[in-house]
Amino acid sequence: MIKYTQGTISGKSSIIDDIINKPTESRFQETLGGSFFQQYSAPPKESNIISYALQNVDQSKPELMVSLALQILMLIQSTADAFRKSRVCPDYLPQVRAYAPDDGSILIEWNFDNFRINFNIEKDNSENSWHLISNNFGEVSASGYIRSGNIEPIIVWLFCFIILSYWG
Repeated sequence: MIKYTQGTISGKSSIIDDIINKPTESRFQETLGGSFFQQYSAPPKESNIISYALQNVDQSKPELMVSLALQILMLIQSTADAFRKSRVCPDYLPQVRAYAPDDGSILIEWNFDNFRINFNIEKDNSENSWHLISNNFGEVSASGYIRSGNIEPIIVWLFCFIILSYWG
């Protein structure tokens, strides 16, 4: 019997690990019931939602900007994979895009039918920000600054919004 867990004893657990609850020996040994299928089916071709953005991140920008852009993109992809693995995420998600506006920043944009998500990476690290703007859902908008260590919870929160918009 495979055991699933809710967290770690050491407290060193990422939000993404908690979502997919993958079985490991170093986690609590709590059985949640159900069966575990060891078959793996390859993800659909559309599952790589950051490929276009990766090609367009301007490597000539300052290293800290490029590093943050790549970190955001990789977190988006790994969070999408984790939610898909747990079967709570739609199979199709639109491609994430990256742009280099004239002001020297890096813009990561993710457009859906009724809303869009943006990450602005600026030369001044204190001005890095994220935005959620919707056309429906009562015209929801949310935004904030990107600070060291807060990007993963923001991306998970945005994925929860995405899932609710598909199935809510």
